[in-house]
Amino acid sequence: MKKRRKELSSEQRGEIIGAYRCGTKPATIARTLGFIPSTVYDTISRYKRTSSAQTNPRPGRPQSLGKRGKRVVRRTVLKGRFKALAEITDEVNASLDTTLCEDTVRKYIAETKLSSRVACEKPFLRKETVKARLQWCKEHQAWDEEWKKVVFSDESPFHLFHNDKRVRVWRGTGERYRTECLKPTMKFGGGSVMVWGCMSWSGVGPLVVVDGTLDQNRYISILSDHAAPYLKQVDEQCHGVIFQDDNAPCHAVRTRLGGDKRTTSTACHGQRRARI
Repeated sequence: MKKRRKELSSEQRGEIIGAYRCGTKPATIARTLGFIPSTVYDTISRYKRTSSAQTNPRPGRPQSLGKRGKRVVRRTVLKGRFKALAEITDEVNASLDTTLCEDTVRKYIAETKLSSRVACEKPFLRKETVKARLQWCKEHQAWDEEWKKVVFSDESPFHLFHNDKRVRVWRGTGERYRTECLKPTMKFGGGSVMVWGCMSWSGVGPLVVVDGTLDQNRYISILSDHAAPYLKQVDEQCHGVIFQDDNAPCHAVRTRLGGDKRTTSTACHGQRRARI
């Protein structure tokens, strides 16, 4: 098999042309620099024609798709963002009457600045909710010092023995089920603990461990025993306080306090709430 010759670098071509312009004969240049004579003659001939020793860019293999085909690929992906690559390839081939393979389609998808990623998980929002949130943002976009009065609160369960993340382990052949190579699991996550907490510009508020399910009665107790003192502290520093929670069922349940129906949080601390 004939060995493919290595292409000259820009520096090597410059040496050939420099020697040629100094009056050195091509055969002497080839012998002195260790190049094949035909290579030296071709380089000098190119320099005479174009006034440059550099070669023209090679066109290479023509692309399977032109601009129109690439637009079809992009539109197909955007219309089926959650489709598999095989489905997208079939649709592209059907639209363009081609026989592209999946790797080729993947390459053209990458050229359109699109790539496959894990989709982010977000709660589903109705159009009315989206509109209300946008309106809320417009009303509060000029806030500055007002944010110092806001106390944010939330509750969350923490699983004691549960991990959804993929775990990697270094192991050898036949060690798949060795105890030190296993990721232990337990039914129902091995239990969990529910905590409630709050924070503001002034700092972190109390962190309360909730025994059992957080219902309206426990929530009222937390607000009375833990949230109210912290809200008073923030109020003294900022001359006003806004308590912020979410729309969890235990936050908005109606109960009778003093003969009136009120939401649990309003009945307990009597402060304004800004809902997002």
